[in-house]
Amino acid sequence: MKRSVLFAVLCALCGLAFCVANLFGANLLCVTEGCTIYHGYRVFGLNLYALGAVGFLAMLVLVPLCALLEEAGFDRSPREGWWSYRRMLALLAVTIVCGLLIEMALLAYQWLFWACSSCLVAALLFGLTVLLAMFSFRELRRAPLWCLGGLWLILAAYVTLVVAREALLHPWSLTGTSGTAQVYFSPTCPSCREVVLELLDKVPEPEKRIAFIPISKNAEDDRRLAAVLPLLRQGGEAATVLRGLFEAPASGDVKLALSDRLRLWINKSTLASRGFTKVPQILSSAPILVTAPSEVAGSPSFPPVPSGNTCLPVEDGDCEDRSGGAFPAEGVER
Repeated sequence: MKRSVLFAVLCALCGLAFCVANLFGANLLCVTEGCTIYHGYRVFGLNLYALGAVGFLAMLVLVPLCALLEEAGFDRSPREGWWSYRRMLALLAVTIVCGLLIEMALLAYQWLFWACSSCLVAALLFGLTVLLAMFSFRELRRAPLWCLGGLWLILAAYVTLVVAREALLHPWSLTGTSGTAQVYFSPTCPSCREVVLELLDKVPEPEKRIAFIPISKNAEDDRRLAAVLPLLRQGGEAATVLRGLFEAPASGDVKLALSDRLRLWINKSTLASRGFTKVPQILSSAPILVTAPSEVAGSPSFPPVPSGNTCLPVEDGDCEDRSGGAFPAEGVER
């Protein structure tokens, strides 16, 4: 049996095991938000992992069967039957076309909405199985299949980049915590100063509850961050360091390390991927718990921030504070 056939069978077997495991809740390689979202999706009444398992099972049966019929000489035999080489090969071609079309539809959906790392792994395994099958049987090396495979490859490459960015490029927080809320801010932005200082004053243990994520939009931002980062790394109190960012411009010729510049670039990339061009931005999965100055410590109140992934400033470009005022947001373009 051809080596390409053996590799195709191995890929189909791995894909089948991967889909079955995830179908029963293993959550293998689920590192993006889309994995949870798509787990309940159905196509033709089947869970996506169940549909993938059916596709891999069909490839697992048809590829070695066609190879065995070819080795037995049935590709040159005039005899016809359900087991004939040409009919099995035609069934394999239909399976490949249907599988690629479904995968392309799912990849396009991820392109438009949320990327799913485990769905991508299943798609890549199926694509590799198809490629090995095409190399195994010369009858499958037709222009329409190559064109379909090329379109699939373009979609898969884009979704791969999206998954890589989401899985590897996490925003860098000065407080070192992910928190239930994220605040994107610039040290030279007056609106950011009011928002950050208000959160530091009113939120209990803000360093543990909120991720303060810096965005550098000019050289002065770089200088201020370069001046305070050594204090933070030497064990300085995070709240004090954050307040110091908004003080008088940094003096001296201090420069950011290359690693810090890379982290700031990742922060800006993350902000851009969410569709924002201005700061400050507050992203919260739940209402932010605050304690008003006049209240007894430990007596919480909830500001009127709606639940879900919310952001301030609002869409029209003005940043609303919780007391009803408004600050103009500043762009992050350099």
